[in-house]
Amino acid sequence: MRGFRILPALGALAVCLLSACIREDDRIEYVSKYKTTPYNIAVVLPMYESGEYAAHLETIAGSALYNMRKAQRYLCESGDTLGVDLNIEWYDEDGVDLDSLSSALALREDLLLVVGPLRNGNVDVMARACKSTRKPMIVPGASSENIIRRYAVTKSGDKAEKPFLWSLCETDVSQSEVLLAKAWESGAKSIALLTPDDEYGQTFYEWVPFLATELGLELSAENIYQYTDDLADRAADALKSGVDCLICAANSAKDAQTVLEERRRLSDKTPRILFSNGALSTYLLQMGELAEGAEGVAQYADPTTGFQIAYEEKYGYSPAGAEAQVYDALLLAGITAFVKNHLAQDTDPNEIIRQITSLGEEAYPIWSELGMRSLLALLSGGGDYVKLVGASGVLRFDSEACTSLVQSTYVHWMVYEGKLITLDYMSSDGSKRIASTLASWNWKVRVMEDIEDEDSPVSYGELEDSRAILVQGSSGWANYRHQADVLNVYRMLKRNGWDDDHIILIVSDELADNPKNAFPGEVRCSTYGEDLYRGAVIDYSTDTLSVSDVSDILLGRSSAHLPRVLDSSENTNVLLFWSGHGCFARGRTPNGFIWRDSEGVFSDSDFQEVLNEMFSARRYRKMLLLLEPCYSRNMAVQAEGIPGVLSIASAGAGESSFADFHSYELNLWMSDRFSNNLVTTLSANPGQTYKELYEYLYTHTLGSHVYVENSYLFGNLCKTSPEEFLFQAD
Repeated sequence: MRGFRILPALGALAVCLLSACIREDDRIEYVSKYKTTPYNIAVVLPMYESGEYAAHLETIAGSALYNMRKAQRYLCESGDTLGVDLNIEWYDEDGVDLDSLSSALALREDLLLVVGPLRNGNVDVMARACKSTRKPMIVPGASSENIIRRYAVTKSGDKAEKPFLWSLCETDVSQSEVLLAKAWESGAKSIALLTPDDEYGQTFYEWVPFLATELGLELSAENIYQYTDDLADRAADALKSGVDCLICAANSAKDAQTVLEERRRLSDKTPRILFSNGALSTYLLQMGELAEGAEGVAQYADPTTGFQIAYEEKYGYSPAGAEAQVYDALLLAGITAFVKNHLAQDTDPNEIIRQITSLGEEAYPIWSELGMRSLLALLSGGGDYVKLVGASGVLRFDSEACTSLVQSTYVHWMVYEGKLITLDYMSSDGSKRIASTLASWNWKVRVMEDIEDEDSPVSYGELEDSRAILVQGSSGWANYRHQADVLNVYRMLKRNGWDDDHIILIVSDELADNPKNAFPGEVRCSTYGEDLYRGAVIDYSTDTLSVSDVSDILLGRSSAHLPRVLDSSENTNVLLFWSGHGCFARGRTPNGFIWRDSEGVFSDSDFQEVLNEMFSARRYRKMLLLLEPCYSRNMAVQAEGIPGVLSIASAGAGESSFADFHSYELNLWMSDRFSNNLVTTLSANPGQTYKELYEYLYTHTLGSHVYVENSYLFGNLCKTSPEEFLFQAD
């Protein structure tokens, strides 16, 4: 066997389950002569919530463990004398103090692993505790992209981390793709997005705008709606938006009910509504006529495994949620105990899970009693590992991050004549996608049309001086990454020979000595990165500045309050880098960059006014704007029509800009993707052309589209380089 050598004779796997979850005729008696070793696992699921969903989860857990018990009877009758028991402890994830429970379970040496929780926010709570002890968590549906990135494995030499979180589905980036593909198939041209303002909704909020752009679907910033306790009002706004399709990332079937009630109140069957997996529940069927015609997509059992058919035959109804993933989680728990029992007792169960889900190519369906029997017989004979195929499909995790499956199956469901029916399936495995949507899954990076090999009508005088203004627009510990972004660019300029007299550095100078800082006196972009704070000469703290002060600094208006301002002329190249939070126009809020999170907005009109005045006063030769915040294209386009200014934005007008490098020690994100990519590529190759820079940023800044604005009035981006902004002019 590759990796592990299992003893030739392996014992029976006897599994104990709460009697309430197994029918009387499902019980299997084991002869007492077979010695068993108990392994404790905790199952943390919403077991006792109202409705039928909890009953579904209990039923599917009973079915999984029943089949595992039956599979072991074959080995028992073959004379094996060793065995293991799974002693299951049930916890209701919504009915306990999850913080206390997580800490207790993480520290228990007698606990093999945890199955669950189900809800994304609860997964995050438990993962924070389990990460410190590497207590394995096999999670049925941790689909939040932020959670997967937060707990992904770091592989960097002797600093490599081992996995502990195993999610049996892909992130909701894939589900967002499926939802948009369905909208696209039906001929929709415009969409709106309605999503909860929480851990679950964040992935849809951040990724649907990006993916809609890829598909050519119109999604304006004003048609992105987040809800907390105002779902009915936000749903009404979305339904009245005039779009062709509403993507609704409902947190639950009850949230879906609220949306459907608003549609009935408005007496309008448009737009088409597509719900996410949160809405899929038998509770839909209790709504009667209200839910008729409701549709959506959800992670589901792979139809090729036969699990759904067997489930329907046994229980008389279709799976309506994460049953397949719960089933597979319990199977993996049993196999892990099975392997561990025949190795040294200190063998890391995470390594067992990694190997049994990554080694071997021969497919073995293990969700049925017969399949499980074949697998355990193979292992008991010392055979090689195989490709495990569970109820949800192939159980193979990402080889780099190790936190989520590389392939999921999604069902397109509908309520029809009071029943949940399947319309079709989609998979992230291209070979299994239906032909009509294949094209939507094979997107290619494309270069924007405005980056052409053509000369600009603008001519420039001799370069005599260089100046840089580096701004963190936010404040507070939670915005650590924004200061790290600014200091990262600052450090790059210093390495390139810049002196501090030519750099105006504006940051919220409160991180290095913050009592929460696990690296006292330091600010880093990644856990093992260099200290960016040491030696930094900070000119202003954001705590002492207002939005108008920033304008005055750019316009060279000095005062006792602002002793250092931009000292530039028509022979000066000016670099402006800005990291922080952005906002888009809605109600009284304009497009712009938020100052100190709540103390005003540096608006698009403010920015345009500053740029125009700088041009009129000849305060620059060339100006390069590097803009990190969310929705930054709204600010970048303010450079249009102004000679000599080029702006590069990290995200589209309705897109978020993504964080990068999560720190467990700090419990926050340490930097942003765009900034890291910018410094990485410019440090490695400062002489690259602007087009090459754009292509690198576009392809590596995942989750948002990088935009370049005003290139025609700046220069030929195929022939010129940002190098002149990276090194201080003599």
